[in-house]
Amino acid sequence: MSTLRHKGPLFLVAVVLGLAACSDRNIPVAVSTHPDGWVSPTSDVFHGDFVNEGASKGENCASCHGADFSGGPSGVSCYTCHAIYPHPDDFRFPSQVNFHGKTVAQVANWDLSQCQSCHGTDYAGAGVAEKNCLACHTAPNGPEDCSTCHGSQINPAPPEDLAGHVDPMFVTVGAHQAHLQGGDLWGDNSALCRNCHVVPATYDAPGHIDDAAPKAEIVFGTLATHGGKLDPTYDPSGASCGGTYCHGGFVFTLAESENPRGYAEPTIEGNNVTLVWTDVGAGQAECGTCHGIPPTGHIEASPNQCANCHAKVVDPDLNIINPSLHINGEVNVFANEIVRDGVIEN
Repeated sequence: MSTLRHKGPLFLVAVVLGLAACSDRNIPVAVSTHPDGWVSPTSDVFHGDFVNEGASKGENCASCHGADFSGGPSGVSCYTCHAIYPHPDDFRFPSQVNFHGKTVAQVANWDLSQCQSCHGTDYAGAGVAEKNCLACHTAPNGPEDCSTCHGSQINPAPPEDLAGHVDPMFVTVGAHQAHLQGGDLWGDNSALCRNCHVVPATYDAPGHIDDAAPKAEIVFGTLATHGGKLDPTYDPSGASCGGTYCHGGFVFTLAESENPRGYAEPTIEGNNVTLVWTDVGAGQAECGTCHGIPPTGHIEASPNQCANCHAKVVDPDLNIINPSLHINGEVNVFANEIVRDGVIEN
């Protein structure tokens, strides 16, 4: 009898502990059941890969997170991270309120990693055809292509801007196309973006989409600074740009020149004009605005005499006949080399 008296209390303790353990299952788990790296798309144990490769797809997730993934027995909602899922019916269509482009901008702040969690790091659907983003995003880099968010297939510069604006009166549109399609004035259009911006190697590179409020960061490049000799400025309040080599911020010195006959003074200088980015079509870039004809400090010459010394750059009617020799950071006179379609001609 004494043995039973001892076992009775022990049995009751075991029952109480067992009931307590069962009740614990009805509250959110205090310790994650998933390994480190479970939520990282670059991890070997990323849960997106597990879901896509598993035969049950999302059923295993539903057992803890609920049939609608809003928490279930675990109390942990998948929508804490998957804020833009499930997608509404009009998610695909640009004209609709719930268009996914708007959601990526307004909810995800342009961060496509949320998309990758289901669509794969290459956006090809992770083996699920209806999730293949590349079916519509056919540009070379798919959803990460520059023209997906701004510009067009012609070039990645606005219009359109991130908000769909096309009018140059918007600072986000401005004179982008006037620069990129001014091929009759300068040659290396492929590098023009780098004159004012750091062109990101990837869409998520530092300085691209990491601002709380998306905006273009102005970082003047080699041509604009004339190889570091100038310190150009951009005034966002007035959308004005000044001090660039491109718009007459140059100074060439007689002491360093290989062609001293062109100098009437110790220096030949441009007009160093400040231009308003949004005043497209106002004549700001007409011939003679960035530098005089001839420039200040140059020997006297009439406009139709420019071709006498710069015959490979301009004709007697002041038409630029070789854009690669104009606004290129160099003084091109007499027998200087001429580059046409990548071929050096004498």
